[in-house]
Amino acid sequence: MSRQNPFAAILAGAGLEPRRGRTVVGRTRIRPSLAPASPRPKCTTPCLYERGRCKFCGRPAYGRRKARARGQAPRPRACASEKVVQRDCIALYVAIGCHYSAKDETDIYVLGTRRRRGDHQGTMQTPGICDLWVFLPACAPLAKPGAVTPTCVWHEVKAEDGVPSEAQLRFQQKCFNRGIAHVMGGVDALTAFLIQHGFLVGDRR
Repeated sequence: MSRQNPFAAILAGAGLEPRRGRTVVGRTRIRPSLAPASPRPKCTTPCLYERGRCKFCGRPAYGRRKARARGQAPRPRACASEKVVQRDCIALYVAIGCHYSAKDETDIYVLGTRRRRGDHQGTMQTPGICDLWVFLPACAPLAKPGAVTPTCVWHEVKAEDGVPSEAQLRFQQKCFNRGIAHVMGGVDALTAFLIQHGFLVGDRR
């Protein structure tokens, strides 16, 4: 025998429909009948957003849809995210002889962008500091005789459409004024730096 809800008449008189979960009437917490809630209607055409929600199905707008709901042009997607660019730069450092390990002794220290799960993000980090601090190999086999080879470098990783902040530009200028090696950009900027200081051979064509 099905168990009737003693508050069904009260809910009906108040214009409420019994739904899943718990409902509070006055100060008494009751469990209404487990009648399935009516499904949300789905749009057969692309949603028409107004004030962040679709006018018909109520779906919230987020990301590119949110920009479209505000009447703005969505931001074009970059060719590669900064996370991917940083991974490629680390691979290039390893290719020239730098040791990289997330747990053991390493030559590449990751300060920004993404970190492994469970690691503290370090929200008190000073604005302007770079994403990577790298100890370069002790010997540059292609360096010119008498040239001064950098032993370490600050690397500010930027995607193709990345724009440096004012704090990052000030940090870069301070490094240049004190003779500290600094790279800003992705794999192309890093490759040019390594060729300039004799860690890689350039295109001779």
